[in-house]
Amino acid sequence: MSRVGTLQWVAPEVLLGQKYSHKCDAWSFGVVVWELLTAMVPFDGLDRNELARKVALEGLRLPPPSGTPRRLLVLIARCFDKPRGRPEFTAILTELRAVAAAMPVEA
Repeated sequence: MSRVGTLQWVAPEVLLGQKYSHKCDAWSFGVVVWELLTAMVPFDGLDRNELARKVALEGLRLPPPSGTPRRLLVLIARCFDKPRGRPEFTAILTELRAVAAAMPVEA
């Protein structure tokens, strides 16, 4: 596996040059979900060096999107955890299905 990706979506361990795994993709997935919920660019306004330093070394994470169901917020937070704490994609899919099932159906 090689280190690729756009800086705002890259997991901290990739920024640090550490081993890449599917857990990095779980991080990126969390960023994409955050982006969809907020319609904002992640970490907007930070220059590349500042962003890399703050995410990789200082633990900067995206803020929880307001109005988001708690279960989805927990899933996003798990995606931003250390690699061992990030969910497998089977668990992500299970959680997304549960969130969708709990959403009110509009007529």
